[in-house]
Amino acid sequence: MHLFNFIIKNFFLSFGIFLFAVLKVFDFSLKKHCPFGIPFFKKRYFYIFLTILFFQIKN
Repeated sequence: MHLFNFIIKNFFLSFGIFLFAVLKVFDFSLKKHCPFGIPFFKKRYFYIFLTILFFQIKN
């Protein structure tokens, strides 16, 4: 059971980092086309990332 929890935690952590990197790239490509929507996008992604980290620490 401990090993299972460890795998789940690591999966979510790596997935969170992967998601963060993808959204960063998406944000960068969006910046070229539409410079106005950036703060909203950044804030939303940051909160998603924080939520993932919070669940990591809680488990």
